[in-house]
Amino acid sequence: MRSQVLALIAYVGLLAGLYCGPAAAHSPYFSQSEAISVPGYDTVTLRLLHGDGIFVADPVRAVVVDRDGRLLGASPMSAVLGMICESETEHRTCRVYDGVSGKIYEPAPAKLRDGGVIEMDGRPQAYPEDMTTDFGFEERPAGLTETVRFEIQQLLSSWMATILALAWSALFWGLAMPLIQAVLGRRRRPRALAIVLRLAGVALMAPITALAWLLSPYSLAYLAVVVTGGALLAYLFAKPWRTATA
Repeated sequence: MRSQVLALIAYVGLLAGLYCGPAAAHSPYFSQSEAISVPGYDTVTLRLLHGDGIFVADPVRAVVVDRDGRLLGASPMSAVLGMICESETEHRTCRVYDGVSGKIYEPAPAKLRDGGVIEMDGRPQAYPEDMTTDFGFEERPAGLTETVRFEIQQLLSSWMATILALAWSALFWGLAMPLIQAVLGRRRRPRALAIVLRLAGVALMAPITALAWLLSPYSLAYLAVVVTGGALLAYLFAKPWRTATA
């Protein structure tokens, strides 16, 4: 048991080194960009504009930009935004999903206005955190179908990160679950050294997890999937050991 717990804590330390890197300032940048159809405009693009979070995740806004790089609309700022677009047609529309607030932002043609040039030669010239007002978007709660669609889209686009997150969650629950079960009287109390080592592992993982979320946040629905999935994996992996020692 001692060697297993020490191996787990060593693995935690390795992951901590991977998570923690030097912070460096950078220029604003676009991630996802989609051409959309807006009445009264020839060429309009919906983009996700990221700023510079320095020590935390980069803030992001959805912006509507015309062919000359002029800002027509800016959504509220968030840490997690993604696009949900309909089929490729000449009247294509896109919505923006806020994974933190669970809201949908939709470009509203009647609310679009000239906000000045923010893009030159395809590169952004403004940070989202410097924009003082939100305009050009309608805001509403996301429906269940929209939430599920976005979350599946995120899982598929970042499957490697999801696997690592599930492994991290399973490791956390693997350390904590025997202690929780012992407190609830559902299993024999571990030895004192095992308790200390497990608590040390949990105490080390908690701030690293919080730091990882600050550096690369995810939606609350994604968090629920990772936490639940990790607990289930920890339970399934521990079951053969309990059966063998019963």
